[in-house]
Amino acid sequence: MHLVSLPLFRSRTQTRTSGASEGLRTVIKTALVIGGGIAGPVAAMALQKAGIDAVVYEAYSSRADGAGGGLSLAPNGLDALDAIGLGDLVRPFGMAMTGIVMQDWKGKRLGEFGNPPGVPRRLVREPSCRLLIAPVI
Repeated sequence: MHLVSLPLFRSRTQTRTSGASEGLRTVIKTALVIGGGIAGPVAAMALQKAGIDAVVYEAYSSRADGAGGGLSLAPNGLDALDAIGLGDLVRPFGMAMTGIVMQDWKGKRLGEFGNPPGVPRRLVREPSCRLLIAPVI
């Protein structure tokens, strides 16, 4: 995986198939991921695990340490991190969440909901996420 600040493109190879499925089949060998925040490098890691070389494109040339809020992880999110080898790194930095309150930019409460029974969520502060994935990327 590469983190770059230049516009790039993905390449693809077209191969012919024969018989009933005659036509073009696209085999993707590389991918472009837009955004070097938390999701971009993690998506690139998942693509690499699937055998696709990923290049992460970030518009800003400097890091954003200390920026951002938090990342709410539901069980399926933790499962996805487990699949690429990051689940055990993230879990100790997260804290249990019992629910979520949504507010507008003025602080007015818009809604609130709890976790469904048996569905634990974890909240990981974004700066912690950046520190955790930095050695991997």
